[in-house]
Amino acid sequence: MNDKLLLQTENKLFQDIKALVLQARKNAFRAVDSERVFLNWHIGQRILVEVLKHQRAEFGQKVIKI
Repeated sequence: MNDKLLLQTENKLFQDIKALVLQARKNAFRAVDSERVFLNWHIGQRILVEVLKHQRAEFGQKVIKI
């Protein structure tokens, strides 16, 4: 294999690996974002049920004490 063909092959391999890493990184960020949304929803649901007793709180009217 001549040097030019070898260089092109290695460059293609590098670009393919780079694309795989970038896609995996995007997928990981999306997964984390989804889990954060679910976490916040569950926290809000627990507050609604256990603290507010299914009553809507006025903004800034109630503080949750720990």
